[in-house]
Amino acid sequence: MAETVAGGVYEDAPNAGTYHDANGKPVSKEAVAEHLKLVAERAKKAQEAEAELVRQQAAQLAGLRQLMTPTVAAPQAVKPPAVVTETETDSEGRRIRRS
Repeated sequence: MAETVAGGVYEDAPNAGTYHDANGKPVSKEAVAEHLKLVAERAKKAQEAEAELVRQQAAQLAGLRQLMTPTVAAPQAVKPPAVVTETETDSEGRRIRRS
């Protein structure tokens, strides 16, 4: 399929619905239909390319997030070991603690 219509197809004015060629002469309905088909195909290709770019950027962002996520678990609070204390009473009745 050709990239363009021979002689070109140009709209007379925005949303006018009438078209002319590079020399200003009116173009056939077939040439206008071919032109509009080409425009639609280009728009579809551009939309697909943009969607692929968005997918690639999303994958790249996910990779960067994974790199930034800490891979080592956060340190847990360490409890000191339990100390067993014994209480005794000395000969004068005072309490004495022994560990």
